[in-house]
Amino acid sequence: MPFSRARSGLIRWSKHNEMVVSRQDGRLNQKRRTRSAIIQAASDLVRAGQQPSVAEAAEVALVSKATAYRYFPTKHSLLMEVGFEAMHPSARSLLEGAPEDDPKARFEIVLRAVHALMTSDEAVFRTVMKVTQERWLESADRAEQDPVVREGRRLEHIDAAIEPLRSELARDALVRLRYGLALVFGIEPIVILKDVCGLDSAQALAVLEWVGKSLIEASKTSTSGQVAHGGS
Repeated sequence: MPFSRARSGLIRWSKHNEMVVSRQDGRLNQKRRTRSAIIQAASDLVRAGQQPSVAEAAEVALVSKATAYRYFPTKHSLLMEVGFEAMHPSARSLLEGAPEDDPKARFEIVLRAVHALMTSDEAVFRTVMKVTQERWLESADRAEQDPVVREGRRLEHIDAAIEPLRSELARDALVRLRYGLALVFGIEPIVILKDVCGLDSAQALAVLEWVGKSLIEASKTSTSGQVAHGGS
């Protein structure tokens, strides 16, 4: 195949991948905005002395009841999330005073804070994991397409941590790093390292820090900026 045809095909493939990633990001961002709007509405009602139902929060958030129930099937699940929102540190507050040009240092700061929060009240976060998985199973039983289980805060924290790399990495490489680091945050990797591997909290944190920093370093030295799709 002539070089020009091969190059043209590579360009078309690259643009197609960028469009796929862009559409995926768009859907994810819309879900996060919708979920945040429902939680914010419920939080405002709670501050006003109410214990809002899902329908009441949806009305204030200008979201349909059906959509709201996809995110929060019960009043309990909504109010529990409102409580977590209140106690969960924002990425901005965690990184205040952090180095602006060191993604590894920023990652370490955020990971340690989130890890400390989750291991200090581990039973609560394990319960949240249980509830969200039950929600997924209920959605599967109803043959619901693309069920909304949860849109956790880890992506907000990851985006803030790797902000210095936005001008350094290709877009696809940045997206791949973002998704890779999502495997390091949250209660799920803590459960795996403690229950399956037999580590304590401190040992689990050390492993997660090593994995995250390795991913950041690999993203800076990788020769490919494409997000892998299946297979490899």
